[in-house]
Amino acid sequence: MKTSETHNENMSQGKLYKVYGTLRNEFQKPMEGVIVKTYDKDIRSEQALGEKHTNEAGYYLIEYTRKQFARTDKKA
Repeated sequence: MKTSETHNENMSQGKLYKVYGTLRNEFQKPMEGVIVKTYDKDIRSEQALGEKHTNEAGYYLIEYTRKQFARTDKKA
């Protein structure tokens, strides 16, 4: 039930976007525990959208809504 509540909350804020991938080192071994951060970068500023640690397989998933990155740089 908590998953449904979270899903409904996210959808009320707008479409849900995802950034995901797998981090590997130069020997193609998964990199566990690395912090991955996403940003919305405007002309004069940047705004954090989210951050996650990679899991034991090097995988990360960061979700955010359009509302989070739709804010414009008012000075531009």
